[in-house]
Amino acid sequence: VVPLWLRAQITNNEFFALMALVLCETNSSSDLSHEAISVLDQIRAEVYKDLQRFYRNNMGLSDYSTRLGNLISLNHAIQECLSVCIEFTRLQQTIFDL
Repeated sequence: VVPLWLRAQITNNEFFALMALVLCETNSSSDLSHEAISVLDQIRAEVYKDLQRFYRNNMGLSDYSTRLGNLISLNHAIQECLSVCIEFTRLQQTIFDL
């Protein structure tokens, strides 16, 4: 995550958007209702729209694909770290019968 983070050089607004995307991420094994998943999808779509507007209006970028791609890569890396942490915790619980 750190090399991606350093390369991305994200702004405060991008950081807040990234945190919203991280929190709205769902997986196929989640026990969320269809309504909850729909709400998270709507929030995620709104975050992407706000990011596009931020890039065009505040940063004056016409091609923001690199910056958006960096954020998506960071989101994916954070999700992978989360998965590894969850698996490590399960392993520790199984080994030590917690």
